[in-house]
Amino acid sequence: MPFAHWTLYILDGDEAVRESICALAASNGWHHRAFSSAKGFLEQGTILTRACLLLDWDLPEIDPVFFLPALRDHYPGLPIIVMTGRDDLSSLSRIEAAGATAVLPRPFSFSELSQAVERALEPLPLHAESDRRADRQSGA
Repeated sequence: MPFAHWTLYILDGDEAVRESICALAASNGWHHRAFSSAKGFLEQGTILTRACLLLDWDLPEIDPVFFLPALRDHYPGLPIIVMTGRDDLSSLSRIEAAGATAVLPRPFSFSELSQAVERALEPLPLHAESDRRADRQSGA
């Protein structure tokens, strides 16, 4: 599947993590945008329909138990992969119950991240003609 036509949104409070994930995205040919805060992510405007969000479960300014379902309501088709250092069953159950598409335990390798993103995007339809139209309109 040509993931180069998708956008990976990265929402993580740690600059080094954002930079590492951006480097991985660039090396895979993925379009990507990174944000350090939920506010910045929400203020950026329209979320592309062909997208996936990597969400840091431990962002300081939000309560992810409420934020993730709100994202699900606002962007129902957006795959959301939650990155977390929590590995207890209670936390993982809360993340899944909140609506995560997948959970990526920290630390993770670039290979694990790539596989998680590819699995999250696989079930989404890729409409070649509408993609070409969208790319022409965006100047891509």
